[in-house]
Amino acid sequence: MSQSPVRVEARENLRLAMPIVAAQLGTMSMGLIDTAIVGRVGEKALAGVALGNTLVMGIMLPAFGVFMALEPVASQALGAGEHARAHAAERAGLRLAWWLAPPVALIAFLGLGLLPLLKVDPATQPDARAYLLTRLPSILPFFLYIAKKTYEQAANRTRVAVEAVIVANVVHAVAGWFAVFGVGGMPGFGAAGAGIATSASSVVLAAWLILRSPRPPPAPREEVSAIEKKLLRLGLPIGMQLGAEVGVFSLVALLMGRIGGRAAAAHQIAINLASFSFMGALGVAQATSVRVGTAIGEGSTERARRAGNVGIVLGIGIMAFWAGLFAFIPAILARAFTPERPVIEVASALIRIAALFQLADGAQVVAAGALRGAADTRWPLVLNVLVHWGFGLPIGWWLAFHAGLGAPGLWFGLTAGLTVIAGSLIVRFLILTRRDLVRV
Repeated sequence: MSQSPVRVEARENLRLAMPIVAAQLGTMSMGLIDTAIVGRVGEKALAGVALGNTLVMGIMLPAFGVFMALEPVASQALGAGEHARAHAAERAGLRLAWWLAPPVALIAFLGLGLLPLLKVDPATQPDARAYLLTRLPSILPFFLYIAKKTYEQAANRTRVAVEAVIVANVVHAVAGWFAVFGVGGMPGFGAAGAGIATSASSVVLAAWLILRSPRPPPAPREEVSAIEKKLLRLGLPIGMQLGAEVGVFSLVALLMGRIGGRAAAAHQIAINLASFSFMGALGVAQATSVRVGTAIGEGSTERARRAGNVGIVLGIGIMAFWAGLFAFIPAILARAFTPERPVIEVASALIRIAALFQLADGAQVVAAGALRGAADTRWPLVLNVLVHWGFGLPIGWWLAFHAGLGAPGLWFGLTAGLTVIAGSLIVRFLILTRRDLVRV
């Protein structure tokens, strides 16, 4: 008995999504390793690493969108059987990694000048500066890794990326310990050692993936250049969308500090949990982008619509599991991060609110992935800017500082914004797939 197309689509989506999630969690764990190691040095060093990491990642974010644009371009070409064009897209992505890394590193270096202007604690600035300077060499290999990983996902090859993050994490842990604390009588470098370890493990990450994956055959320079321009055109709105979304969450974190240290600590606990749960939906979103793009390349808008709809349902289903945990055991989850009862009480309230926006968060990220597979990248950008900054944030501000709700008020605002964005992106995808979609 043949299986229904919906069930087949769900199975194929999850088969592609699970290794993507594993690779993403492996990449995230490098930051956790840094926190665990540098935290033993002291509060000042840990704060410096956190600050330097926030600065460099914020500057790298727009470039990530360019590499994510490889998803529709490569998957549509592969779906159409145009392997030469797909390989040209791969080469274009890798070349852009080389082109984008130097200016991003320069901007990150110049960004150090913002620390005094932002009145960052002077005691923290030296460690932040030391970490960022030793972290700069990681930008190029990490860009190469992201570009190659995105192409391999489009080609339904994910195993080597998982291998790469496993090996890189081992290198990161060993190098981090020795570089931070020293070895064999040699002194450690403290916060700078964490940057050295990140740069070393990023080289391993890129080298393992590139050397163990098929090499792209030569492609005409003119075609590669044309695809580079297309990746920039499609990818910059994705990067700006990521910046708008991350920016509003970062601003909320700063506003929590205005409410008080307890609120800021509780927010950090809740947002860490929400970020972890988000990885599952993000993996489904990237798989959905590939599935939609492949269907469009094959000339089937019907299959593209089905792939998007199935992906959205899967994303909501995964987040429903986390919503249940957040709703029923928030205090247990918070207690894993802190023993302080006052912080646990505030964090529990925020985690319960996070249960509300789990479904919306899963729906919006997968719907954005489905639209990305159809090469629609401007609509998600417009929605994220207008809704997060013009709707959700003002509501959160009013609830927190005028209605007297404090920290929960800001989170209710985030929930409202995510809900509106999710509904709007789903409607946009349904409208877009009513007509035959053309390839980029």
